[in-house]
Amino acid sequence: MLKILTYNLLISLFIIMLLGCKEESDLKHLELQKRDSLLTVKEKEFALKAADYKSLLELRDSLTAMKDSVAVNPLPVDITGNWTGKIVCTHSNCTDYVVGDVRTDEWNLSVDDGKIAAKNINKTGVIRMYTGEYDGTRILLASQNTPDAPVNRSFKIEFGTVSAERLAGTREIQVDQSCTSQFSIELVRK
Repeated sequence: MLKILTYNLLISLFIIMLLGCKEESDLKHLELQKRDSLLTVKEKEFALKAADYKSLLELRDSLTAMKDSVAVNPLPVDITGNWTGKIVCTHSNCTDYVVGDVRTDEWNLSVDDGKIAAKNINKTGVIRMYTGEYDGTRILLASQNTPDAPVNRSFKIEFGTVSAERLAGTREIQVDQSCTSQFSIELVRK
């Protein structure tokens, strides 16, 4: 009987040891699964950061390789400042303007990032703003009336002669899209 008890005790101890080993094995297995999960998450995070880095490099490379689609032609001379203008009517089918009329007025020109702004003050104090740009060979300016003006006038100026002391070209005024007047225009530095 002692042999049976000893045998049963040995079997029980063996079973307890097996169960203990199984628990330890299960704990190690769970720990390995956690590590594997963390490693998978970190690998995904790293892959996302690597993809972001790659796209940033491609964007940087495309920006340095891409030519600007808007060409800004720098003016060959500084035109900013005050000018005196002389305008002579050369052609007109409008009743407001007569061929040969001469007008003298004041101008102030400024340039900002390739855009030209011109403020024109005539002898009666009327102020007209023109905006435009230099296209590489000439200055092109335009102005529109405000929507509440009694007569709709659109103004276009083209200076083909551009120097530091003189701008010369043509001005066209269209009134209510029914008549057009053309002028020669010359600005000289004050």
